[in-house]
Amino acid sequence: MRPPQVGLRRDENEVSVCSYLRASGYLVWQIQGVGIPDLLVWGRGFFSVIEVKGAKGKLTEAQRRWHAVFEGERAPVFTARSGEEAVRMIREYVPPKGPHDRLDLSDV
Repeated sequence: MRPPQVGLRRDENEVSVCSYLRASGYLVWQIQGVGIPDLLVWGRGFFSVIEVKGAKGKLTEAQRRWHAVFEGERAPVFTARSGEEAVRMIREYVPPKGPHDRLDLSDV
């Protein structure tokens, strides 16, 4: 018998958020771990992570710490309550300038 997994509950709207993202052309993987955002999303040339919350859901302390880790690495991390909101956040995100911008891939 496995011990109960604390903090790994999925929000009811996560399936609909995943479906909306996929229908909008994004690749989506559900990930899990205490505090780790729910979704890894590829689209628009970059990965982002999304924490899905219900209408009244709030970030836990562990989730706030993980968000800070991603933000510290200049990785886009969002909290979304619907697929529409997730897509809007990704579309409005402007990736920061960094070392990857200097790569010349024209000959690849």
